[in-house]
Amino acid sequence: MLTYQVKEIYNSYKDIIDDIYGDYESYYYRIIDCIKYDKGIKPVSSYIEEMPVELIPFRLEPTYDLQELYKEVVDEMFGGHYEGIQSIEWTDKPYKSFYGKYYVGGRIRINCILNSPDVPRETVKFVIYHELLHRDYWYHDKEFYKREHMYPDYTEHNRFLDHGIYQYKFEW
Repeated sequence: MLTYQVKEIYNSYKDIIDDIYGDYESYYYRIIDCIKYDKGIKPVSSYIEEMPVELIPFRLEPTYDLQELYKEVVDEMFGGHYEGIQSIEWTDKPYKSFYGKYYVGGRIRINCILNSPDVPRETVKFVIYHELLHRDYWYHDKEFYKREHMYPDYTEHNRFLDHGIYQYKFEW
């Protein structure tokens, strides 16, 4: 019954819903999240799988100053001002389940697998930018992607993340 009602509302307000959610599927799952979870916020999976060091396709040689990269991203993409971020740190260990994570309250963790001379500096900055966007956008919806695509050479960075670590499927 719910699916029929959601579809009926969608058909009646398609243009407005598409402007907000992007498409029917995104709208439908947002409705489901609001029904299933307190305040409509889907909990982030707590399962994080560590990556065995011998399987890491990059040299693990600390290369980047994360605070410096963060400041560059804020300067370049937000005019030097971005409130609400408590901390940004590398993970202690490499994980195969994410590149970066934004946590409620403004904590960001970036997977240390990206702290390598084999990973382009601008790609690490792109991951930081992606996580900063989650302060205002919980979901990868139409508006999130619109903002994300504003990052210079977005396609190159996304391609590297999708194919540069080709052995694993990372989640955003």
